[in-house]
Amino acid sequence: MKIPEEVTEALNYLEQKGYVSQGDLRMPEDILPPDNKHLKAILAFRKQTDINDEIRIKWWIEQTREHLIAQGIVNPFEQAYVLRKLGTAQDAILKVTRLKQFEFEHRIAFLFRGKRSYARKKIGDVEALLRYKNVRFLLEDMKRRYKNA
Repeated sequence: MKIPEEVTEALNYLEQKGYVSQGDLRMPEDILPPDNKHLKAILAFRKQTDINDEIRIKWWIEQTREHLIAQGIVNPFEQAYVLRKLGTAQDAILKVTRLKQFEFEHRIAFLFRGKRSYARKKIGDVEALLRYKNVRFLLEDMKRRYKNA
């Protein structure tokens, strides 16, 4: 997202007034009066970036779901296993698969107990992995582990 001119002007204004210095951690809300046009531009930009982040996360979730279905993985428990195996965080898995936390904990999470290397990737990273990887082989591992559990 391109930074609007108003925000650039606002940041330049803060710098010219000497509000921005090395190590100064004050927020623009603490420095500028509430009716200042520069503050309004900064706050509007923040709000828009938050909205864009929400939209992007929803898009990644939908793309992840579509990639799994395209590879023939339609069962939500199989989807959860594949996503966890790829290192997806639990909250992202629950959003993609629409499973309840209880279901996930009792059917999938126990297979990964004690493995701290899992659940570090964000949904955008996993969506990119799914785009370039065939994940059907991960289901064979899941079926084998269920037989042994």
